[in-house]
Amino acid sequence: MKKDTKRLILMLVIGFFSALVMVVISNLTFFENLEHKLTDFRFALRGPNYEGIKKSNIVIVAIDDQSIASIPYKYPWPRTYHAKLVENLKKAGARIITFDIEFTEKSRIDPKQDVIFRDAIEKAGNVVLAGKMMVKKSGNYEMISLLEPIDILREVAPYGIVDTKFDSDGFVRRYILFRDYNNLRYLSLGLQTIASYMGLKGNQMDWLKQLPNGDFIIGNRYKIKKYDNLPSAFINYYGPANSYKTISYEQVIDDKGFKLLLDKNTFKDKIVLVGSTVTEHHDLFSTPFYISGGEMLTPGVEIHANFIQSVLDQNFISGVNIAIVYFI
Repeated sequence: MKKDTKRLILMLVIGFFSALVMVVISNLTFFENLEHKLTDFRFALRGPNYEGIKKSNIVIVAIDDQSIASIPYKYPWPRTYHAKLVENLKKAGARIITFDIEFTEKSRIDPKQDVIFRDAIEKAGNVVLAGKMMVKKSGNYEMISLLEPIDILREVAPYGIVDTKFDSDGFVRRYILFRDYNNLRYLSLGLQTIASYMGLKGNQMDWLKQLPNGDFIIGNRYKIKKYDNLPSAFINYYGPANSYKTISYEQVIDDKGFKLLLDKNTFKDKIVLVGSTVTEHHDLFSTPFYISGGEMLTPGVEIHANFIQSVLDQNFISGVNIAIVYFI
């Protein structure tokens, strides 16, 4: 009888603590989501930062529906097109040209395409390429795989990794600054763009430092407010999708269209981000402005733009403190 009583008590205790753990976990998820939505509400109250966008030094060259329809090749296009894009942007005075496109495989059309593209990049001397770091969790372990630009491109240009961080509700509010892998540090695409914009080269540890309060500083000039345990920053979105000046890719490589852009100094001293905005490429994301204004999904290239501008403007915000939310 005593054994049965002890067993019953033990089962009740285990059941109680199991239920308690589930309540805590579910509450954490609830309050985490509440934290996110309160943050989105703050963006809705503030609205787009039109003044900041107007002063922006960033222009997006979009692989858009117009380009897909106009260029007589199925995407991905021959890399000679990208070579011409680089040449034209350099001619137009672009300060930095960043590709939010991964060139992690050799050209399937002709190996000479890669050589032509490489030569254009090397001649321009101001190109940033994209790599990708895949992080998959398996139990208590993280499995990391790195996809780098092909060798001949990597030899002539720095690259940054594209590493999208989703919150529990599927929205993108944070921006990964870097990842450490095999004793090396890999900057994000946005941070590498800023480094190239500042002319920083050599050992990253010499110019990307962590401050005593946990924040980061790049080139002893631009501080980056650290958001959480990850090396990430909270993205201060300047507006919804299509907020930044955007030019169709097709217009830049078309001789007639490019002459008009050249005459208007569209790219003079600008940071030019090249990326896709078409739905079929699956590079569109939910951001705070998507929920607040019923706006369309934001292209990944524009997320990079928002992060870069918030750093250059030193214009950061913090998320709502979940501890405060819990005790409301």
